[in-house]
Amino acid sequence: MKKFFLVWALVTILLSVIVNAVYDVPADKRIIWSAGLDSEGGIPNYPSVTCAGAVGDGVQEAGAAIQACINSAAAQTAVYLPAGTYKASTTISMKSNVVLRGAGPGNTLIKLYNGAYISFSGGGSSGSNIDIVSGYGKDSTVLTLASTTGLAANDYVSIFQDDDPSIVDASKCSWCGEDNGLGHNLQQYSKITAVNGNQITISPGLYYGMSPAFNPQVKEVGFSLSKAGLEDLKIELTTNTGYMVRSRSSRNCWIKNIESYNGGASSGNAHVRLEFSYGWEVRDSYFHDGHGYGSGQNYGFWLLYWNSNHKVENNIFYSVRHGVNFEGGGSGCAILYNFFDGGKESEDLTFLSADLNPNHGPHPHMNLYEGNVAAKITQDYTMGSSSHNVAFRNWARGYRSNPSFSWGVWAIDTQKYNRYMSFVGNVVGMPNWSSGTVIANGNADPSGKTAFRFGGTGEPGSYGDALAFSTAILHANYDYITDGVANWDGGSDHVLKSSMYYASKPAFFGNVPWPAIGPDVTGYANKIPAQIRYEQINSGGVSCIDTDQDRYGIGCAAGNDCNDNNANIRPGATEVCGNGIDEDCSGADLACSGVVPGDLNSDNRIDIADLVIIATNFGKTGGFDSRADVVKDGMIDISDLVYVAIRFS
Repeated sequence: MKKFFLVWALVTILLSVIVNAVYDVPADKRIIWSAGLDSEGGIPNYPSVTCAGAVGDGVQEAGAAIQACINSAAAQTAVYLPAGTYKASTTISMKSNVVLRGAGPGNTLIKLYNGAYISFSGGGSSGSNIDIVSGYGKDSTVLTLASTTGLAANDYVSIFQDDDPSIVDASKCSWCGEDNGLGHNLQQYSKITAVNGNQITISPGLYYGMSPAFNPQVKEVGFSLSKAGLEDLKIELTTNTGYMVRSRSSRNCWIKNIESYNGGASSGNAHVRLEFSYGWEVRDSYFHDGHGYGSGQNYGFWLLYWNSNHKVENNIFYSVRHGVNFEGGGSGCAILYNFFDGGKESEDLTFLSADLNPNHGPHPHMNLYEGNVAAKITQDYTMGSSSHNVAFRNWARGYRSNPSFSWGVWAIDTQKYNRYMSFVGNVVGMPNWSSGTVIANGNADPSGKTAFRFGGTGEPGSYGDALAFSTAILHANYDYITDGVANWDGGSDHVLKSSMYYASKPAFFGNVPWPAIGPDVTGYANKIPAQIRYEQINSGGVSCIDTDQDRYGIGCAAGNDCNDNNANIRPGATEVCGNGIDEDCSGADLACSGVVPGDLNSDNRIDIADLVIIATNFGKTGGFDSRADVVKDGMIDISDLVYVAIRFS
């Protein structure tokens, strides 16, 4: 009994040390993200009702019939289009609490003609500006107003202040933000949950602490369209220019499992364009190709003007000008686990274009970019500033598969007036990067491979802002130039969270290892589900399913794998005796002979020294002492600690 209590006392002490060592972005540079439909309980599953009047022969006009089905649909139902090709020459306008659903992107196709598109426009009303008297600090959920007349629970408000020139620069864009030149570019939307006298309670709370010097205010807004969705179909733009999906003044709508083909070639065209909207979720979809790649053309997901709380997850963006683009605002959004490739700009196809663009116009802030695989992440100065965005566990490759490129190979580019950014746990560059520049701060246009570029004014451009670098956090980013981590700005806490959004592995990862990217992950940059789907699409099918990328798997030339979720378990792997794991896929664990299980340092006893080996590697999923991975699951966690602790002598 004394031994039991001694062991667990040691385990408790070691765990307390481990927990205290987990790094987090400082509280003034982050929020607790809950975006899209997460605060609403997730995307609802409405029952399908077949649209009987729409003919899917690709010849007869179907737009009016589809619209009639939507107009007559009962609340919380889905208008179902069976397999077929549906010609739509008039815009299809969505309705609250109704979904337009197909039989799958490979079966149901809507072809858009003559400027037709899918519209989620609600046409929201707008109240007058009301001064915030107090309660305008970061994370505040109670605001005291000069008046609450006309406000009620379940209303939505826009919260903003005049532009603070120390952080906001909108000198190059008069229409950004509120689209009226009034300088309200740092903004968020929130829901009123209660009204008590001159106080309102809001959710979410304030992302950014405002100042009385800049006149913080609220304004009631109306989102007259809500809870509408587009699911399980393909849309194609047949004409050279036009929208595909456009929202204005809607909230908590969604796109799920669609394919969008051939974005428009006119300025302002995008596969998905959201304006003055809140809480959208765009997921599990494929956006690709376009009629043009000039300025403002053929964006993938485009936020324009005020926007808040959108979630963009598990999508493929291929051969678009910019995959995700924030222009004129955007706050509290989460861009998660998307795969980008083939982005290009027709002005110069040799330039490595940014396919993930957290800022293209003022003032996006407090947005999270996690787990994405992109050629390039650029916060530019084309139209102004952004701040307080977080990039966590992304792979910025500095590479695209096509077209070929020769300059602008700056994997993460943070230009002038983009300040107080946090770059944590990212992997930067490609494994074949044997030389280059890790940080270019002062050299506006580095000529070679560059992991981080700071302070430039354009592409190309001059050096214009020392604060872009000096206010940034660079912590635990692995780069292939040094084959290591060059900066630990966050201090001695080197253990990273698995996610800044999720408490546990998201369901859509299935058997794919998670987290997939980071300095603590075996292999550093592994495939995410969206990348695996992209490769399957482009190969015309699945020839080899090798989830853990150890060359063994279903249909693989090397042979089958007995555990395709762990690259350390495969035919021919080193077998560890007595740990209950069949590492070499022989069919059984190797029995120990003359070896003490749990004796990590080979001193023929199991004591505190063995536990210390576990503790110093705890939480790592790569780059750890191999002795610490006792159970051979590719990570050092509680199972390894317990394995040794129960054998403590």
